[in-house]
Formats: sequence, C-alpha cells, structure tokens
Amino acid sequence: MDTAKNPKSLKQQALGLIVGLAAQYLLGMAAAMFAPFPEGQTGDSLWPFAWQQPIIALHIVLGLALLAGAVYLVLQARRQRVWLVPAGTGLVAIVVAIMAGSSFISSQSEAYSYVMAVGFLAAILAYAWGLYRAK
Repeated sequence: MDTAKNPKSLKQQALGLIVGLAAQYLLGMAAAMFAPFPEGQTGDSLWPFAWQQPIIALHIVLGLALLAGAVYLVLQARRQRVWLVPAGTGLVAIVVAIMAGSSFISSQSEAYSYVMAVGFLAAILAYAWGLYRAK
C-alpha cells in the first residue's frame, strides 16, 4: 500500500513519532536523574561514558530511530500537502534536538540541553498540528 495515498497511514506514522518522542522525553529525564555525567570532564572522553550508560545509550538509539521515522514521514508526505509542512517541521526539530544532544554530550552545556528540549517540543507540536490538519 502506498502510504503517500493513504492519509490514515500518515496519521499512524505521526502518532507513532509522537509516542516515540514521549518515550524519548522519559529516557532523557531518566538519564538526567540516574546517569549523570562525570563532573569536570568535557570533550570526546564523555562519548564512551555515554555509550556505557544503558539509559543514555537507549536515548541516543531512540533519537536516531526518530530521525529515520521523521525522514520516512517526509518522504511519504511529499504528495500530501496537508502533511508536508508538519512533517518537514518535525524533521527539522528532531535534527536540531539531535545536534544539540550531540553537542551536550561533549560540552555538558545546559544551553544545549535546553535546545534539545525545545527541539523535542517543536517536533511534538508539529506532528500534533499535522494530526489536527488531517482530520
């Protein structure tokens, strides 16, 4: 079935991304509370630490899965004008969140953590907007 011609499938994909983003949020909060990064360290030495922490590793892997899902939604939405802008906005927001998260790991800058949260919120709102428009 061609999902670009099936608006119900696009709604299901967007809903799946919203659920994935909610799980991503919970993993991010758990990482902040239960897997704090070592104090006083910055740079590439923090990447091995991140991958050794199951919660942080899951957060990273889910972020990459969300990126793949967002790209797929944009590709499927290219023939559905109602979905193209929300899908594109969600993709950009997820890319921003991933870039900020990547920068956060090596810098431990709270500003990057904030940008990651803004990207998350923008993506949730974009997909919710798509669901609303596609009624």
